[in-house]
Amino acid sequence: AAFLALVTRLSAAGLASVGPEGTIQDKPATPAEQYQALLKEFQDASHEFYVQEAAAEEQNKAVARAAKLAPQFLELAEKNPGAPFALDALVQVVLQEIWLENNTTHPGFGNESPEAKAIAALLRDHVRSDKLGDACRRIRYGFRKECESFLRTVMESSPHRDIQGIACLYLAQFLNDRLKRLELVRERPEMAGRYEGIFGKEYLDALAGIAVNTLG
Repeated sequence: AAFLALVTRLSAAGLASVGPEGTIQDKPATPAEQYQALLKEFQDASHEFYVQEAAAEEQNKAVARAAKLAPQFLELAEKNPGAPFALDALVQVVLQEIWLENNTTHPGFGNESPEAKAIAALLRDHVRSDKLGDACRRIRYGFRKECESFLRTVMESSPHRDIQGIACLYLAQFLNDRLKRLELVRERPEMAGRYEGIFGKEYLDALAGIAVNTLG
């Protein structure tokens, strides 16, 4: 198990690939192989987080392990913007940061959010893609302002009517869920403090008026 973990990490870094009978070869892993290795690393880390439900220290280790991966996915996608996996890698960045936000106590990335950068890259390089349905579905579970901007832009700019419809549906769900979370933030000071750290006080202050006007 330790050997396979080492191989996975080396492969993710592009430093080695797996040869016959599990031997490590010096040939660098291809970008596609690096993507698959990173994907498995996140799956393993998130699985470890859930199976260690009662062990806070082990959960924290799993979170720290997972938090290192989104920037690596982003870097891989930015270095290979035309690769078949590039869109999926950017969606993984979004998925993973939202997972950290919604399921863990991770403090967020502040102004260096990989999620925000990945959303910008999706709009720059893939807004006309007919494969944005999964990106819309994942982003609908986010909270940051870039999520709303993405869904609105896809709804207005995609040349594919089915993608426009998907973006419209998920935008409505995003706005409804955000409103519910704003109500929780208003009721729970500890949640408000964490959200300020992740998303910024200015953004939360801007949304506070929406919550007051809508929720009363």
